[in-house]
Amino acid sequence: WILLRDDGRGLDREKIISRARESGLLKGNPDTLTDRQVWSFIFKPGFSTRGDVTEMSGRGVGMDVVERMVNRVNGRIDIYTRHDRGTLFVLKIPLTLSLLEGMVIRVANDYFIIPTTDIRESIVYDESAEKSIFRGVNFIQLREEYIPVFTLNDILSYRKKRTISNARPLLVIMEHEREAIGLVVDEVIGNTTVVVKSVFDILGSIHGVSGCTVLGSGRVGLILDVKSIVGKFQKKLESESVASGS
Repeated sequence: WILLRDDGRGLDREKIISRARESGLLKGNPDTLTDRQVWSFIFKPGFSTRGDVTEMSGRGVGMDVVERMVNRVNGRIDIYTRHDRGTLFVLKIPLTLSLLEGMVIRVANDYFIIPTTDIRESIVYDESAEKSIFRGVNFIQLREEYIPVFTLNDILSYRKKRTISNARPLLVIMEHEREAIGLVVDEVIGNTTVVVKSVFDILGSIHGVSGCTVLGSGRVGLILDVKSIVGKFQKKLESESVASGS
C-alpha cells in the first residue's frame, strides 16, 4: 500500500455534491450516495471545487490521471477524510505486477529487453567470419551447432542501422524449446529487473514484442517475445523447404 496524508480541511461532501450537480455528473438524490461514491467525483476529468484557478490547483487535472494509472495495474484508491483534520489516500497496488528478469541490449539508439530465461549466451560476433547460407539465412558454427543469425530488421522490420564504431558487434544467442537463433546487437547493457507494461493499447499488436518497460534512465525499452521470434523463423525455414521441395 502507498499512504498519502495531508493535514488540511478534508474533503467537503456538500461542496463536492454541489459541483457534481453543476457539472451534470449528479442528477439523482445525493442522500442515497455513500461517502465513497461522493469522493469518486474528484477523479472525474476537469472536476474541481475551487472557484478560482491558480498555477497549482483549480484546473481539475491530476486526480483522474492518478486513478487511471492505478486502474491500469488493477489497483484501487481508498479515501478517508475528516472535516478540518485532513485526508488520507490509500493506494492499493497489487504485488502481482509482472516483473521480468532481462538483459538490456542496444541497437542503434534504441533499447530492448530479452528475458534471461530465453538467453543461452552472448558472444563477440565476427561479421567477416565464414558463414553458411541456407535458404537465404546466414548461419554461423558455434562449437558443434549451426546457429541462424538475424538482425532486428528481420524480426521487427526495424529500419535503423546499427551503430558504426570500432567495437565489434555482439551476438546474443536466444533459445526456445531447444531451438536457437542469434541476434546481432550493438551493445549489451546488462541484466536488470523490469516491470512489464502492455504495449498493445499504444501501438497495437507487434510481432516479436510482448510488452514494454521504462528503464532506469527514463528510456522506453521493448521486450522481445523470443517464443514468437523463434517460431516465426522456424516456420520460414520450413515453408521455404517445402517450396524448394527439399
